[in-house]
Amino acid sequence: MTIHEEELRALIAETVADAVTDAVEQSLDKFTSPCACDITPEARTEMGHLMGMVRDLGRGDTARGVESMRESLKFVPALMHLRNRIGTWVLSAAIAALTGGLLALVWQGLTLRLGGGK
Repeated sequence: MTIHEEELRALIAETVADAVTDAVEQSLDKFTSPCACDITPEARTEMGHLMGMVRDLGRGDTARGVESMRESLKFVPALMHLRNRIGTWVLSAAIAALTGGLLALVWQGLTLRLGGGK
């Protein structure tokens, strides 16, 4: 190999190395660039945690985890409606019991007063 061939090989190797380095740096920039969405820095740091939870729901598959969350969230409105209905029933029963007790006390007071305590 002549000096000219060695210089040419070194120049090609250096050019290829530079091109690969530039390509790798550009690829890494895509993953390390700041988030374009409008969230706080604190929320941005939790995104990895959130995605890990989604991945866990999907047993390692993020897409399946998202679908699992979607199905679970469809159940939430029905559960909230049931909670509201039960709360209304409990409140109605408590009001009825208090009203009944108050009416019973008034009735006893009237019968004692009118009946002379017999």
